Amino acid sequence: MENRVVRVERVIARYRRLWDDYFPTSQHSSTPVKLTACLTEATTLWNATGGVIMTRFQGNELEIAAVRGADLARDTKVEIQPGTIIMRCYSRGKLELADDLTGQELLPSVSVASAVCLPIVSGAAVRGVLVLWSDEKDQFKEPDLSALPLFAHYTSVLFEVDELSERLGENLSVDPLTGLLNRRQFDRKLRDEVMRASRYSINLSLVVFDVDSLEEYNNACGHMLGNLALSDIASVFKKGAREVDYVARIGADEFAVILPETTRLGALRLADRLRGEVATYPFPVSDDQTSASLTVCAGVANFPSSASDEHMLLSNAYEALELAKSMGPDNIKLWGEKTSGARPGTTPPAAESPRQNDTEEEADSGGEEQK
Repeated sequence: MENRVVRVERVIARYRRLWDDYFPTSQHSSTPVKLTACLTEATTLWNATGGVIMTRFQGNELEIAAVRGADLARDTKVEIQPGTIIMRCYSRGKLELADDLTGQELLPSVSVASAVCLPIVSGAAVRGVLVLWSDEKDQFKEPDLSALPLFAHYTSVLFEVDELSERLGENLSVDPLTGLLNRRQFDRKLRDEVMRASRYSINLSLVVFDVDSLEEYNNACGHMLGNLALSDIASVFKKGAREVDYVARIGADEFAVILPETTRLGALRLADRLRGEVATYPFPVSDDQTSASLTVCAGVANFPSSASDEHMLLSNAYEALELAKSMGPDNIKLWGEKTSGARPGTTPPAAESPRQNDTEEEADSGGEEQK
């Protein structure tokens, strides 16, 4: 029988090799591969018939993250019954050992003779469980399990790295001042939506906004209130858009709204509504002022009626925006629309023939889905 000290040294050596080969932050292997490698080492070192790593899902359900020695699919949700070794381990946050489970089903279609279950702990929270089982009774002896928590710890580190990566990825996609999509994510979403619109022959509209006289507002109220005003404008745009729309900050004082399945006239109506809400918004002022106002100009372009790709769509929206700004603050312009005495954007372009989807009913929808 292997000396206990020698066994612990062998376990630690394999554990170090696991870290060397599958370091948690390494990009060479995915998290499922690392979890499987961890589970493989644990089942081999403790002569287990099989094992599973399960993560918290909801209620009494745990999700399988890695499995060995059982016909269970990864990502499967399993309802864990109260009083079982797994539920006791998960709820108490302590190692649970079962010497004789003969005739009992540990997991769906998994009947075992003995098992050991360890909590996967992050801080004070139990994130999941590491379970090993055997077809033989009394396979796992508590004195021999002193090094097994190392593998549960490795799994915990993997989960924490994944969670941190998700948060970092979210931060990389969001403008820190407004909470909207940043320019990088805007470019990506615009490309994807143009591809989708082209594939399914549907409309896609883009509205680009520019804040009028923001520099003057900053000079009068200070940059701190100026940043707060930008955040307020972003909130107006976000609340006024649909859940399927993408709202982004694409410049210091520039915003954009991508409107899937929306015609030119629907986009114009939405842009005009948002313009009006900004114009009447009670922006913050310094102590020596009673009121201050900000307005926006907007340029509208549509795919496929006025653009063949995302670059042309954005360029046309900017061109329409520049024309709107040249006519003074608080204006909207549709690309290709002829200049008239009325507020730009409130009537359809006179020079264009009606399109099948550019009906007055859709224009009134203010950005509703294409009929």
